Amino acid sequence: MKASFIFSSNAVRLSWKEWVAVCAIILLAIALLPEILQRKDLFRHKQDFRIPYQLSDDYWISGQWIAFASENYPVIVLGDSVIWGQYVNKDETLTHYLNKLSGRQVAANLGVDGMHPAAMHGLIRYYGRPLEGKTVILHLNLLWMSSPEADLTTKAKEEIRFNHPRLVPQISGKPTCYRPAFNQIIGAIGERSFPFFRLVHHIRLVYYENMDIKNWSLLHPAELPVPCTGIKLKSILTEDRKTDIQTDKRAARREDLSWVRLENSYQWAHFKKIIDILNSRNNAVFVLIGPFNPDVLTEEGLKGYMQIRQDVETWLDKQGLPYHIVSEMPPEYYADATHPLGQGYETIAEQLMGNSAFRDWLVSAGQKNGLK
Repeated sequence: MKASFIFSSNAVRLSWKEWVAVCAIILLAIALLPEILQRKDLFRHKQDFRIPYQLSDDYWISGQWIAFASENYPVIVLGDSVIWGQYVNKDETLTHYLNKLSGRQVAANLGVDGMHPAAMHGLIRYYGRPLEGKTVILHLNLLWMSSPEADLTTKAKEEIRFNHPRLVPQISGKPTCYRPAFNQIIGAIGERSFPFFRLVHHIRLVYYENMDIKNWSLLHPAELPVPCTGIKLKSILTEDRKTDIQTDKRAARREDLSWVRLENSYQWAHFKKIIDILNSRNNAVFVLIGPFNPDVLTEEGLKGYMQIRQDVETWLDKQGLPYHIVSEMPPEYYADATHPLGQGYETIAEQLMGNSAFRDWLVSAGQKNGLK
């Protein structure tokens, strides 16, 4: 007598209708979970808030902070670690002193560590829609054009590692030094297109040390792989980490930087694209150039810096964009080539408030954004 046929070791089989129901539930979860788990309230009552260093490439948090800041602050300040405040506490940043001089919370710190112009372009393009119509101070750090490596135009045979690769173009227009694997391309495009995948990356980063559950469980066999929702994230959001100054980096060693001309610069091309996006979204834009410590440059390096700064200034004049170039400050106001200390940020805020073009821009922008 023949044994009856068993399809598999599992005797329970789903019908096609049940499979449809399962797929519908999964798709519903993917669509609704990002909306259900939004936590904009996490940023409320956090004065001088900035995205924690640990979450610099957590675009789930970046997107929520952008949305919250757009709803609650008249002025948004975009930039890299110079705006973020790498060597100072959060109550010593540029936005802190702008708020102090204004007498109220008017400026939100949307600086992100390592946010070069090509990455900033991606951040604004894919996650910056809530900024539409807002008043924006856009920082330009010329150090990103100080060498082919920083500019991402190096012709090195080996791939160059750089910050925020998931924000730059993945196929057409990607940096010549960026050679992503297929799974990296799919992952980056997936994050941009579906909030669910940004949420997954956020959970891995916050609760699983940026690992998948399998590898995390191997390292933590005695722990349940269930995130304690909200508690650890709140702890990270309340920390205020800064980088300690290394005295050897403040030594009087001068550098002869290999500046990339604007017409050949990948970073400059993307900075112009940022301007185009903000203009198309009806943003009132003010460009802040610098700061830069000339004390770290050789005579030839300083000449190259002054030339590229002049070229940027000429372009901004042609576009009719208001801007301010940070005036020279004492070397002791800097931690390195571009990052100020607290006295430096206070000085920059005073320069801005004393700049007639900046004041006129604030008045003009305030007419539509309620800024006084």
